[in-house]
Amino acid sequence: MAEKFAPGYLATGVLFGMIIISLAIGYFFLSLDPILGFWLVYILTRPLGASFGDLMSQPVQYGGLGLGPVATSALFLTAIVTIVIFMSVRQEGEDRDRRGWPIGKGKPWREFHGRRRSALRRLAGGRTN
Repeated sequence: MAEKFAPGYLATGVLFGMIIISLAIGYFFLSLDPILGFWLVYILTRPLGASFGDLMSQPVQYGGLGLGPVATSALFLTAIVTIVIFMSVRQEGEDRDRRGWPIGKGKPWREFHGRRRSALRRLAGGRTN
C-alpha cells in the first residue's frame, strides 16, 4: 500500500496502527464480537509490521531510514525476545499450580477437562489406567 498509493511507509504504518486501535476501542467499549475482532487485528498485524519493517530497511532515497534488512531483522528479533522474556518473568495475574501450569477457574474449565478425560477413556477402550 505504501508504494502503490504513495503515502509513505510511516503514514501507512500509522494508518494500520490506527485501524487496530479502533478495533480495540470497538471491542472494549462498543461490544465488537471478540472472535471477529481477534481475526481482524490478526490480519492487520502483517501490513503493520511490513510497513514499519520497510520504513526501517529501505534506503533513504525511497523514504526509508536506510538501516538495511539485517539491522531491521535484528531490531525486530531483539524486541520480540525482550517482550517474551518480560512477559515470562512477570507472569502477573495467573494462578499456577506447583508445576507452574495455569490453574483453570470455574466450571467451564473443569467441564472441558472432564470431557477430555472421558474421550481419552473411550479411546483407550474404557480402561482408566
